[in-house]
Amino acid sequence: RLQQWEVDWQTFLEHPYLGSGTAALRVTGDVIDAGRYWEIASLGKSDDLGYGHWMKAYGIPGILWLIALYLMVFRYYQSVKKLFDERLEPIMLLAMGYTAYVMISFITLPHFMRRDLIVLVCLMLAVLVRVSQFNREAALAHKKGVENVLDVDK
Repeated sequence: RLQQWEVDWQTFLEHPYLGSGTAALRVTGDVIDAGRYWEIASLGKSDDLGYGHWMKAYGIPGILWLIALYLMVFRYYQSVKKLFDERLEPIMLLAMGYTAYVMISFITLPHFMRRDLIVLVCLMLAVLVRVSQFNREAALAHKKGVENVLDVDK
């Protein structure tokens, strides 16, 4: 892993402004001569260094995108700091826990580089956005004196 981090860092330094792209793979001539390029390429795409691969692939714009994503998630968490419907608490704890897991484990897991993991992240972000919207509706209902947000339309 440390060698892969070193390779990722060197590639980032060579292409910091736009990154090297997601298909970029740095191999030696021995690998190409042995005809093992595609085997090595498939291993490289499933390698487990999330932030390193992200930084190498997308450069500074990718880093800024991740920062913006994390700031957006933090903003949504701030918007539901006070829950107006206690039924939202387990869902909110799940979303917060999964987001913390992604942020920490992205050191070694490529959450934004594999389709199956991207789907999970997007699903959790959609849950977070919906909980925030539902909480906003519950806050408005609370101001109107309605106990249950589902009774607002009545």
